[in-house]
Amino acid sequence: MNCASAAKSVAWSADGMTRAAGSADGDVHVWRAADYQSLGVRDGHTLPVDCIVSSPDGRTLASASDDETVQLWAVE
Repeated sequence: MNCASAAKSVAWSADGMTRAAGSADGDVHVWRAADYQSLGVRDGHTLPVDCIVSSPDGRTLASASDDETVQLWAVE
């Protein structure tokens, strides 16, 4: 994982195949757990991400931020 700022929250998919981290700069970083290959960065928040969770099927992430928004992200 290559985050520019500190991770504030982390989530694992139910199958353990992907991981995600919400960062202090408002980004959500997603990577494949087996080899830490980046699956992208989502940048919809303007303040730190305080909470991130994965859906039971691992195909969606939800993140909540200090900017008082909740974002849904597709994991591909």
